Amino acid sequence: MLDKAKSRINEVSNAQFQLVDMEDMSQFKSGSIDIVTSCYGFMFATNPEKAFGEVFFRVLKPGGTFITTVWVRLIAMELRKDIMTTVLDGNTPPAPPINPMSMAAPG
Repeated sequence: MLDKAKSRINEVSNAQFQLVDMEDMSQFKSGSIDIVTSCYGFMFATNPEKAFGEVFFRVLKPGGTFITTVWVRLIAMELRKDIMTTVLDGNTPPAPPINPMSMAAPG
């Protein structure tokens, strides 16, 4: 996606596209970014609170825009849990270390 955005940058005169660590955006000044986008990134953050804090409370300008996508329902994850519960004789399997469905619930 980043390569595609960079290939079209000539269509947008005032844009830069960079791949950054969402939990440490120290290369950017506070309140210096107009728009942050992330496609399915934040649901895989090791520390989502820190990642959101970097975006919302530090680098975004007041009134800036944050656009992200998350999985709301992924049947494969439900199927994985059902299979593992059966394999574990009815016991609930441990949660994955990073839960891609962690942002699916309301709120």
